[in-house]
Amino acid sequence: LGLAGAALAQAKWPANLFNPQAKPDDVVLPMPCGGSMAFRRVNVPGADALAGRRVQLGHPDQRFPYSENTRSEYVGGGFTDTKQKSQRYYLIGKYEITRLQFDALGGNCPAANDEGRMPKTAVTWAEAVGYAARYSDWLAKNAGAALPAEDGSPGFARLPTEAEWEFAARGGIAVPDAVFEQPAYPMPDGPQRHVWYAGTDSSNNELNAIGLLKPNPLGLHDVLGNAGEFV
Repeated sequence: LGLAGAALAQAKWPANLFNPQAKPDDVVLPMPCGGSMAFRRVNVPGADALAGRRVQLGHPDQRFPYSENTRSEYVGGGFTDTKQKSQRYYLIGKYEITRLQFDALGGNCPAANDEGRMPKTAVTWAEAVGYAARYSDWLAKNAGAALPAEDGSPGFARLPTEAEWEFAARGGIAVPDAVFEQPAYPMPDGPQRHVWYAGTDSSNNELNAIGLLKPNPLGLHDVLGNAGEFV
């Protein structure tokens, strides 16, 4: 008997399972089991790695001072924009991590079906950190050429800091400063087109698949509503 190889290559996932609202400037990195993960650039003005941008985060709502306190933070970019030296950037996941993406790093390849488009929930912070570490290790060993690099050193995957996540969720430098400091990014066509909330005209307290609603100004989906994110 003749064999084409020691192991058959895993069929690549259809794009709707990991990037249902694709854009030309998405950064798509491979995963095990024929999978992929889509990222978006978050630009941060700055000439070098130490030139962070000072941003105002949180909100002065006195009902939630323990979680929404207004504060100043600094955000920086790990990579230099090769076309604009005074601008740096980092990459952040375009969607919530799906069940399919989570299971792809679990040792056994999952079935690539529509059920896998649901966000992965019911994990601990430690499990989320471990997942990022496993993905980073897999990328370094299997897709090093696809990783962005800085001074010859390839990038790596990790959870974003709280400041990095909120900066991206609010729209970063894609929105004016006055808009950035508002509780939510602009939604001229109404929040129901952007946010899953508990009402019967929205999620009705149900989890929904990634990428069904419109993105924020940076092209990120479900930064408000649906599953929660760890930082």
